[in-house]
Amino acid sequence: MSSSTKEDLDNLKKEFEQLKLEATSKGLSNQINMLAMDIEANLIPKREREIYIFKNNAEDYVDVIMGKIGELKKQIQLAENEVELNDVQMMLDKLEYEVVEEGSSGFLGIGSKPAVIKARVKCSVEDKAKDFLKEVFDAMNLAVIIDVKYDEAENSMDIDLSGDEMGVLIGKRGQTLDSLQYLTSLALNRHTDEYVKVKLDTEDYRKRRKETLENLAKNIAYKVKRTKRPVSLEPMNPFERRVIHSTLQNDKYVSTHSEGEEPHRHVVVTLKKDK
Repeated sequence: MSSSTKEDLDNLKKEFEQLKLEATSKGLSNQINMLAMDIEANLIPKREREIYIFKNNAEDYVDVIMGKIGELKKQIQLAENEVELNDVQMMLDKLEYEVVEEGSSGFLGIGSKPAVIKARVKCSVEDKAKDFLKEVFDAMNLAVIIDVKYDEAENSMDIDLSGDEMGVLIGKRGQTLDSLQYLTSLALNRHTDEYVKVKLDTEDYRKRRKETLENLAKNIAYKVKRTKRPVSLEPMNPFERRVIHSTLQNDKYVSTHSEGEEPHRHVVVTLKKDK
């Protein structure tokens, strides 16, 4: 094999490696994988018979490899075009169109008018919730990661917040978190056909708060049984009151009911009259 042919082959190897890196960086590895494997196998002959053929037909061999690398370039370009078309289609799928005024061709092209179309970006319920909360957190100068999971079948949304200053978002007895949940629900359901139930949480606060309330309910029930006197709990939101009622609903000795008006509505635990 001549030195020029060897140099050609070395250059082809370098070009091939550059093409592989280019395809990988653009996320096109799967599209050109089979051809790349074929070129790689031919660039590095392993068996004695292949080496013999390679040495005796080096120039023809280089021409074949050049042809395959040219084909690889075409495949990368085609794959790029396909990705671009998919990106355009995805962008179009996110747009809503409204014909404001229909066009007319006029008479023999005279007096023609173009159609007037108004286009706007579709906004999913997940995006609406994220956008609203992002505006709130930006105003508060808080860096918060917002994870949204929407269950279309149940028409419910779970939003989990994470970051360094979550205590600020929870607030006293979860009041800030409850307010954020209420405001998010208002913002989300303002333009929706069906009501979406929103649950906002951070650092498993809802679960921890529920466990705390269940223990509180049991302790208060014990106190009522021991003193035989009713006990009024502090004002709670509807969710927290439901936890108290649910925890004690099967208790044989005490009953629960709510009194007062929001935001001062609270649970009262009393001894059952026949006990």
